[in-house]
Amino acid sequence: MDGDWELVESNPQLGLSRYRLDLGTHYVYRTEYLYGKALLDENERQRNATAGQKWGDAALVARIPMNVLMNQKTGLYDAIVSGDDKYLNKVLNDADNRAFRTKEGTL
Repeated sequence: MDGDWELVESNPQLGLSRYRLDLGTHYVYRTEYLYGKALLDENERQRNATAGQKWGDAALVARIPMNVLMNQKTGLYDAIVSGDDKYLNKVLNDADNRAFRTKEGTL
């Protein structure tokens, strides 16, 4: 890491690293999400490769980075645990979340 940034946490399961910079009177923290861009790029590649194809049984329709899935603000993890398919479909059908999709269409 460049400069005086100190690695304080590395979590491969969540795909993140946290760094701390000591400014003397306080700390500044930075979080880097390791797999997010690569995962979203792969989702786009797969979405483009399957464009226009019919859905099959148990088709993979989305991949979501762990830092997004586990973020309380998204509510995604809770929806999965509680079986709230209506909420999951709403989130995955939202155009703002297209990067998570591996297949086009509506759930």
